[in-house]
Order: sequence, then C-alpha cells, then structure tokens
Amino acid sequence: SERARELYGQARRILEDERDIWTGLDGAIAVLERADSLLQEAERADPDWPDATVLRAEVWRQRAREAASPGENYEPAAT
Repeated sequence: SERARELYGQARRILEDERDIWTGLDGAIAVLERADSLLQEAERADPDWPDATVLRAEVWRQRAREAASPGENYEPAAT
C-alpha cells in the first residue's frame, strides 16, 4: 500500500540521515527504535508487502551488533 511505502521511506531516511547522532549505545538504540516503530506500522498497513519486514530484520541485526559493541558497528541499511 502507499501508506506502507511512505512509512518504509521514513524509516530508511532515519537510518541514513541520523547516522551523525550514532554515538554510543543510547543514540544508536534511539535511532533503531524509531525506525523499527515506523516499520511495524508499515507491516500493519500492508502485511503482504515483504520490504518492511526485511528492513526490520536488518534493524534488529544492527541493534544486536550495537549492543555487543556500542558505537562501533554502524552500517547503513542495504538499499
């Protein structure tokens, strides 16, 4: 749906544009949580569209890496 794609785009922009505040665990987790929240909404808006779910998996992978080594693991989401 159009709404799902809009939310997905917002989440991607957060992940790409906010890397400047990606310092330490708190900053990283805040960015990842905001993106994840938008992606959850996108999944609800269009449960059959897989892109939001795939990007959510990337967000959670990055979150796990951040928890293991805060501030050292920033990787922009794949396009």
